[in-house]
Amino acid sequence: MQDNSTLPVHIRSVHVDGAKNTRRGFLEKVFEPVLKKEKQEGYTLETAMRELQKATGRLHQFGTLPPIHTYIHANITTYSIQFLTNI
Repeated sequence: MQDNSTLPVHIRSVHVDGAKNTRRGFLEKVFEPVLKKEKQEGYTLETAMRELQKATGRLHQFGTLPPIHTYIHANITTYSIQFLTNI
């Protein structure tokens, strides 16, 4: 990932698995800042990961969810990233 940290990216979606008892609206508010189009205009892989870590950190602060693991699915031809967050 370090070799690709300066590649421009666009986050297409964020999927949260394993949060069955967490309201969708709550999760949307947590990840909304990461997905804002105007904020993504300057995203590189490194900045996108940093923003995602901030969002997952907010989830972790509540102390009701198990450890959060983040996975990236990238479409290299369009630099589109899909983050999969397992809780």
